[in-house]
Amino acid sequence: MDFVQLFFFITFIVGVLSNNSLDIMKLEPVEIEEEPPINTFIIDIGSKLKDSNLSEFNFNFQFSLAESFQSQFFAIDKQTGIIKTKRELDREIFCGVLGICLSCAGSYNCTLPLDILINGEKSVVFEVIILEKDEYAPIFSSSRIILNIDENTPPNFEYELIPAKDVDSLHEIAYDIAPDDLKISSDADYMNLYNKLNKRLALSATKPNKLSLILLEPFDYEEVKEFSFKIEAYDKMFKSNFTGSQIVTLLIFDKNDNYPVYIIPNNKDNYELSIDESDAISGKPLLTVKAIDKDSGENGLVKYSLYKDYENLFHMDHDTGLLSVSFNDSLDFERAPAYILIVKAQDCGKVNSTSSFVEVIVNINDVNDNKPYINLTINNECNLKDKNHFSIPETSISKRYIAEISVKDLDTGLNGKTSLELKQIKCKIDLKNFEKELCQTSEDFELVKKISNIYSLVTKKKLDRELYDKYYLDLIAVDFGYPSLNSTLKLKIDIDDINDNIPIFSQDLYVFNLLEEKTSFSAKVKDLKEWISVGFIEAKDDDLDVLEYHIEMLNQDKCKLYFYILKTIYFVLN
Repeated sequence: MDFVQLFFFITFIVGVLSNNSLDIMKLEPVEIEEEPPINTFIIDIGSKLKDSNLSEFNFNFQFSLAESFQSQFFAIDKQTGIIKTKRELDREIFCGVLGICLSCAGSYNCTLPLDILINGEKSVVFEVIILEKDEYAPIFSSSRIILNIDENTPPNFEYELIPAKDVDSLHEIAYDIAPDDLKISSDADYMNLYNKLNKRLALSATKPNKLSLILLEPFDYEEVKEFSFKIEAYDKMFKSNFTGSQIVTLLIFDKNDNYPVYIIPNNKDNYELSIDESDAISGKPLLTVKAIDKDSGENGLVKYSLYKDYENLFHMDHDTGLLSVSFNDSLDFERAPAYILIVKAQDCGKVNSTSSFVEVIVNINDVNDNKPYINLTINNECNLKDKNHFSIPETSISKRYIAEISVKDLDTGLNGKTSLELKQIKCKIDLKNFEKELCQTSEDFELVKKISNIYSLVTKKKLDRELYDKYYLDLIAVDFGYPSLNSTLKLKIDIDDINDNIPIFSQDLYVFNLLEEKTSFSAKVKDLKEWISVGFIEAKDDDLDVLEYHIEMLNQDKCKLYFYILKTIYFVLN
């Protein structure tokens, strides 16, 4: 019998993906007045791309951070890239309550960063500037106050008042004195009373956070014993109709004509101090305020008190004027960088008791007491297996977008400035001991900084599972404070196998010798006793899939050949 020659020819075509790179495109800021209607147009990114000669491409637009303020307050058309408002944009909420804007402190406007991902590869970033509008009236700490006025008070004497506050902005607040008589029947009567008031009284607000009532003419106790008027406050810049008011009642007395006068070092208008937030322990003394009243006896005895706003944070000794911290960790720079306290000094006169006010500014020094926080959002194409554990296909191209990373530190200045570092190793199974992994340092991934403290994790080269099937990444965020604080996010990335290798036989040609035998054609093929073993063949494939063997027969008219067990060839002759 002639020898049977077997020839095998296998062709495998591997498609190569184009080597696109992650790209970042920055657009000019967009300005919009706060609280626009829902569905207000913000920007048409599709048109911007057309202007950049990219109109021939089909795009898929999405926010890079799916669960952030971007998707909560803005809506994007995935096909056109048109962005509109989704909810109310309130500057006071963003800058005051949430504190997520880029330029909240010391700015009248609020800047929000937006990051749009196009087809998972191109990133478009820009800022939305929310312009302030006047929508709140200034508010006084009390709707009605009573001042004790001595009939001998000389002209131009100042009574210190607590100024109004405006949540809209830090703009200067203007004040006016107006009549408080609701029974005025005509405009002429109103103006007559208005002019009389402004000849006798005036307001001074030449310094921020300070308001004084000035007596232009003395009061005569025998002529009038009680006098009321209204103080109106409004935003001087906007000059709007939003006004706040406070009713002031003057009680005129004929005794105790001296007021407590504060003794402030360097002849300043207020007290000021600084304290590290880490030193804010219960009972910590801050400073002592001192006021002198030239009257004698109880009329000259001064007691001190704090207005209610910060009584839970600070303690004032009523007799000595010592200001101290109320309890441990009550002063936190991240909660408030400074406090403006209003101290009241009042004499103990039983009749015609007088008082005066002074500001105590407590500045809180930031201490590096917050670690950077790392937030990770992986690409939708990745297969999440567990927390911080996911897989990607081995065909990932160079510069392929893997995940979005943001870093935040609640501290400020250098304490809040951060950097992000990537450390990585790649591993494969030890073929001698399958319970071990062979690992070495890797440079197959890299970080791309996009805007502020936002990064993208991308592949630096194509990944081959047959070389390394696991990666361990450490994302290390470090702040610039002293001593520096850091935090680490550990990632595990598995490389999924794809069929990208050709099976290879151990020999190019197999030759087997077979002695001629007579075997009944009626023998059952599945009965191994009737089969004749010819030899073994073997092929290797670096991929994970199990190999299947197929035989193409030559000389089919002389014999039939059956393949029953992998690597073994059996013949049944006619």
